[in-house]
Amino acid sequence: MTNLPILVQIAVGLSLISLFLLVVTKTGLLPAVLYEWGVGLFPAWAAEHPAARWGILAVLLLLPALYWLGRFLRWRQEERLARGELLARAARLTAQRRQDSTQ
Repeated sequence: MTNLPILVQIAVGLSLISLFLLVVTKTGLLPAVLYEWGVGLFPAWAAEHPAARWGILAVLLLLPALYWLGRFLRWRQEERLARGELLARAARLTAQRRQDSTQ
């Protein structure tokens, strides 16, 4: 008998776990995931301190959200600056062509 289906399931499972960890790490959500995993290990503490649990989780989720919002806003600002420079260059070239054609 061959154990090929089991080996395929193990390979797919490990691939999905590594993909999940990669995405969570790249997005900055790893601390929140680890915190929730840790809270799952101590359900009594979570039941006794619901405000602290949700407050800490909110902070751990807001920090990456603010980071990505800052990156997005910086990208938009750079895009607007590049667009302005491109339009200014086009206007200069158009004016120069008009000046050359009248001479």
